[in-house]
Amino acid sequence: MSKRAWVGLSAAALVVALAGGSYALLLSSVNDAIERSFAEFRASLPPGAVFTHGPYDVDLLARSVTLASPTVDFNGYGGMGVLSAAEALVLGLEPDQGETRASQVLLTAVSLTDPSDAGNALTVESVEARDVMIAGDPADLQQALLATTLGSLQAEGFALASDELVFSLQELTLTDMDRGRLGGFGLRDFTLDVEHPTDDALIVLQSLSMSGLDLSEMLLQADVAEAVDWRGGLLAAELESLQADGVALGSGTLSIAFGDLQIAEVAAGQLGAFRVSDVLVEETGPSDPGKLTLDLFSVATVDLSPFLTQPPPGLDGLSDAEAFDLGFQFGMGLAASLTGFVLEGLRLETPELGGPVELAALRLTDPQIVDGRVVGGFSEMQGLSIPFDPGISAQARRLWSLLELEDRLVISATADQRYNSQAETLSAAHTVTLHDMLELDFAVRLGNLETAPHAGMSEADLQVALLAATLGGAELVLTDLGLLRPAIEVYASQAGLSPEQLIGQLVVNGAEAVRAFQIGPAGLEALRAAETFLLEAGSLQVVLAPAEDVPLLMLGIAETPADTLELLNPSFTAQP
Repeated sequence: MSKRAWVGLSAAALVVALAGGSYALLLSSVNDAIERSFAEFRASLPPGAVFTHGPYDVDLLARSVTLASPTVDFNGYGGMGVLSAAEALVLGLEPDQGETRASQVLLTAVSLTDPSDAGNALTVESVEARDVMIAGDPADLQQALLATTLGSLQAEGFALASDELVFSLQELTLTDMDRGRLGGFGLRDFTLDVEHPTDDALIVLQSLSMSGLDLSEMLLQADVAEAVDWRGGLLAAELESLQADGVALGSGTLSIAFGDLQIAEVAAGQLGAFRVSDVLVEETGPSDPGKLTLDLFSVATVDLSPFLTQPPPGLDGLSDAEAFDLGFQFGMGLAASLTGFVLEGLRLETPELGGPVELAALRLTDPQIVDGRVVGGFSEMQGLSIPFDPGISAQARRLWSLLELEDRLVISATADQRYNSQAETLSAAHTVTLHDMLELDFAVRLGNLETAPHAGMSEADLQVALLAATLGGAELVLTDLGLLRPAIEVYASQAGLSPEQLIGQLVVNGAEAVRAFQIGPAGLEALRAAETFLLEAGSLQVVLAPAEDVPLLMLGIAETPADTLELLNPSFTAQP
């Protein structure tokens, strides 16, 4: 049996030992009843364990038992030393056949020593339980936990210090424990600091609270003598809500912290909601330093069941590329399960980037779900700010300087995608804005899609779907919001030309390309619209309106550009 199992069993059995003889108080002497309870407790201990105690006192009117210095010496069994308390008090005993009730159980100055070093001891100032009902066989920990009810439990002042480990917990609380279910669970001021030459770690938690935690199925399936099946446990557990505040995790040169974490409605590996704020992830090692901060990440629902029902592949022996592919596949599978999310205030800093990458916001709202997959919805990206690559051209840097912009690209975008399962069509509309100075709008309608493309689709399945798809129509609109004219001036100056001369040269080069590729009237129409757009700014519109839906495969096998344009039936217009 595991160490944790014996600690729990000993605590439960100790309460039974204190309470079990009370039913016999009216039938035999008090001392005989108490001694019989102690004998039963000793018999339930593992081989080699020894139970001792000091004087005890019984108050018949208060139905209470007070026991001095209850002690269990495990003699190294299960890696444990001596479990003891300065005093144990049980009030309001109501023994009955098959169960024992008490209004209050109080243990003070509790300690558990390390058998290899008696100086290393876990100490607890006090443990108090109220409205306790213990039933079942205390030797069967699973059955005893499922049969036990508890109005509340409060433990204070946990501490453990050794050469390699420091642990402290100010308060632990449980409420409404009933046959494997907890109404509430809480921790306050938790610290675990492990200092080891090769494996140090730090965990700090200001507070943690959970409500509606149901571990009954997990306890029924668990084998306390075996290693914990965490995947099966998560699938079996249920939880109404969880909130953690002031969390910090560290190991080696990696540290993770967040101010607030909230989870709601957990069942069968699915999370009804997930929210984390004020996130900091920092790597300070010399090989790959970096820092990521995030103001907020919130998800409507998360389905983790596929990852919990299948064992994760081993990472040993994988190359960096294989490990990356595995992580990417995991991320794509997780993304496919998200039915809506909000990400705000992302900032990433690494030496390779030459400056921070920032993202003001990323959102997915109004999702469209088909067969459990998110196949559409409205998504929005605001303020993606990327530093210039060191190799960017001098003209681009001069243009940005002329526009009084930082050496960065700032992009915003929206996407609205909808799938019609009856018509087997997909309609998508996208908008991309560069520095609020140039905007691109693109809309497309695809047909003959038996399955809607989604984030969880494999690359091979996506290619098969697109090869069978048809193009019903598309529209592209490029709108200048102040970038076009300065760009023409910069590149014209670089070439020693006026803006009008540069545009004229571009038009001549375009006309030669139209003739060389035999594009025909459509090419000339596109050239006239482009010239108007370059001279007068405004907007440039391209519309594809095929007479009938065109298979995408045909666009790839058309013999000439003119054949392709004939299939697409394009039109080109420019508006000042």
